[in-house]
Amino acid sequence: MGFSTWSLRVLAGYLMEKKMVKSVSHSEIRNVLLKYNVRWRRSKTMLGGSRDPEYELKKSVLKS
Repeated sequence: MGFSTWSLRVLAGYLMEKKMVKSVSHSEIRNVLLKYNVRWRRSKTMLGGSRDPEYELKKSVLKS
């Protein structure tokens, strides 16, 4: 899927897409994670590249 960080909504969509569950809400997933003390972090969307000064160099190395 190409996600390095999953939001609760993306995880809910993935579970339904893969037919692991018929339906689930992001709040249900949150409750399950809280029940089992699973920690997660909020997703951060970054538009327009990266703050890393060597981002373009690293990106070009990965392509080759």
